[in-house]
Amino acid sequence: MSGTVIPFAPRGTLPPDIEDLGDDSMAENTMRAYRSDWRAWRRWLRERRIDLDEATDEDMATWLGRAVIAGEIVPATMRRRQSSVDGVLRRQGLPPVSGPHTRRVIAGAARRFGTLPRRRAKPLTTALLKRTVAAIGTKRPLDLRDRALLLTGWQGALRSSEIVSLDWSDFADMMPLGASLLLRESKGDRDRSGEVVTLPPARDEAFCPARALLLFHRHCPGGAPEAPIFVRAHRDLRGRVRLVEDGRLGARAISGILRRRMEAAGLDPRGFSSHSMRSGALTSAAAAGRSNLHIREHSRHRHSSTLDLYLRDVSQLVGSHPMQGLL
Repeated sequence: MSGTVIPFAPRGTLPPDIEDLGDDSMAENTMRAYRSDWRAWRRWLRERRIDLDEATDEDMATWLGRAVIAGEIVPATMRRRQSSVDGVLRRQGLPPVSGPHTRRVIAGAARRFGTLPRRRAKPLTTALLKRTVAAIGTKRPLDLRDRALLLTGWQGALRSSEIVSLDWSDFADMMPLGASLLLRESKGDRDRSGEVVTLPPARDEAFCPARALLLFHRHCPGGAPEAPIFVRAHRDLRGRVRLVEDGRLGARAISGILRRRMEAAGLDPRGFSSHSMRSGALTSAAAAGRSNLHIREHSRHRHSSTLDLYLRDVSQLVGSHPMQGLL
């Protein structure tokens, strides 16, 4: 999450049903992060026997400063935590706790630590994806789920939250032209108007996301239009792994699925996460000479500067590096 401050409007000034409608202005992932920040702040105060209504600007500055010095958070997270705590207080009709001390500490952290390289997930390149998927079977529903998940998430350059939010009604088969996915909720789709992502057919059917989804649909439990595409798995009394009908997979589970499948394929999964699929797809497209404009249209980045973080390393190694050809 970025360091952008998202303001909380005070509750209680609108009718209850309208208040609930306003709460939907922020994505669930954002709300989850804000709730986590508030719990961390309360826990820190309790450990120091500071009452919530007696917390000061100095306390907030110390809380954030200790965390960033210890390497627990980055400066951008300091801003989010400040926004979380002050936002909850505003919604309770209370004044914010942060002040000049907090702002000074955040600014100092940005100057001291802001230029440190951010830890980014390793990209799952085309070669790594194919090697991982090739090691997955094609008979068990769990294998079919994981094949479809990895291929779809990669070729669609999807975020974890977008992958797990997909229902079968969002999948449109257009074979032999591929398929399309309707993203009802997306990080870049602020007004939730919906975005469509296309999945072109692959040259090798074994790595075609559309075919993987169709095959999984024929063998998955349920499969009703309103049911989630990617469902959880559980082990029954006999020790057999089965998929849970209508049990939507959690976004945090995708990293574990990817790493387990990579390890089964004889690859080192360290440094890879669910975001590796999105970053790997974008960097692979750039390495293949696709235009930045077309890549951005597919990735749905609202700002080109964000996409540049993915493509900078590739552009320096593929034809545009000033040292290219000198040795």
